[in-house]
Amino acid sequence: MLGILFVSLTQSTTQENLDSVLHNPRLALLFDLFQQYLSLLPSDGGPLAQFWMSYIDMVETLLHLIRSSREGNWLLHIYAIRAVLPWYFAYDRINYSRYFSVYYAEMTRLSIIIDHPDVYVQLESGGFSVQLGRRNPFGRIPVDQAIEETVNKDTQTPGGTKGFSLKPAALSRCYLTAEHRSTCLKQLRDLTDIKPPGVSHHDLESSLIRKDELAVQSLVDLMETEWISPFSGDPTELISLATGTVAPSDVATDLLTANARGEIAYKNF
Repeated sequence: MLGILFVSLTQSTTQENLDSVLHNPRLALLFDLFQQYLSLLPSDGGPLAQFWMSYIDMVETLLHLIRSSREGNWLLHIYAIRAVLPWYFAYDRINYSRYFSVYYAEMTRLSIIIDHPDVYVQLESGGFSVQLGRRNPFGRIPVDQAIEETVNKDTQTPGGTKGFSLKPAALSRCYLTAEHRSTCLKQLRDLTDIKPPGVSHHDLESSLIRKDELAVQSLVDLMETEWISPFSGDPTELISLATGTVAPSDVATDLLTANARGEIAYKNF
């Protein structure tokens, strides 16, 4: 029923009527029912559903990180960093645990540090990510990725550095002038206007949408016909979806309490 309701609300959605659809009372009801289902699933579905819901929480946190960069939303970025910290500690990601803890501590103090007040203002206004295209909303990318998409991309040659030259002087000139050549290429593209007009996202191309829908459907078919579905509604022990092997009790306890144990480890650190 929920699926039919969602399709009826979104099948005719365009950019013009998206706002009216999002404010539709039926859509709000759909979201409320779905949230109730998610809150009851871990307890009603047993350890297997509880584990996979924790995995979905991890994926959602990573999506928040991506969204914060795309929107230039500094508060969402800080929120996602804090949310992901317990998972790093729980799953022994030592470097991430160590340095993200310091990063989070320093970034949350920026607003009260009087030496460099402009830094916090710049980050809060979205300065931690870069908008490359003027006509592409939700298209900001992290600073390091912006370098890869501009200077590094424009200086690539067939065969890499070895294919370009093995002479130290030639390589030195190549990399010393890389940013200038990248700037010239960008200005040339702007002058010739070779980029397609309007708003375009790779994820919204019809071919990619069809590919994603097929991937989701194949996963659903696999769980319904060959594997064990963690969301079937029947309480199930923590087992491997593919082999049906039951996890030992100590392993199951570690996996099901990973976030809580990671939170304790982070606070102790």
